[in-house]
Amino acid sequence: MKPIYWIFIVLVLTFIFWGLYQLPKKRVLRKEYYFDKELTVVWKQIRDIVGQKKWRTDISEVEILSKEPEIWKETSNNGYQTVFQTIEISEPEKWVIQVKEPKYIHATWKGMLFKKEKGTIVIFEESIEINSFPYRILSYLFFDLEKLMSTYLKDLCNILEENWDEGKVKSTME
Repeated sequence: MKPIYWIFIVLVLTFIFWGLYQLPKKRVLRKEYYFDKELTVVWKQIRDIVGQKKWRTDISEVEILSKEPEIWKETSNNGYQTVFQTIEISEPEKWVIQVKEPKYIHATWKGMLFKKEKGTIVIFEESIEINSFPYRILSYLFFDLEKLMSTYLKDLCNILEENWDEGKVKSTME
């Protein structure tokens, strides 16, 4: 192979590596949705940690590890396990949880509920920060925040017996 080809290959690989290195360490996704159900009804579904395995299509198992502090493990349908801990709760309006394991992910999920006319507005916010460069690349390939949160909202609509309406979603990504 001619030296010019090797130089070209090295330059292309350098630009690819540099581009991947520029991926942000932190991502924040916020989604807002209006439910016709009363706030306490929505809150009850969200807070029933073990009961979520009955209505969430993305998890196969939930195991309570500790009641005080509140810690549990979710197993996804593909066998991936994540351990969560409640770090703040104000019933029935706010619930903040963090990922405890795997350790390379620094993630927080916040659910806030607001009474609105005859229904409830929910605002879910997922914040994820991954400092390790290889894990950061993998997270962009295999940890789709948009898909995860949309699935959660659609599943919540199903259990609340409401029709999913994409037009009711307000979404922002940082």
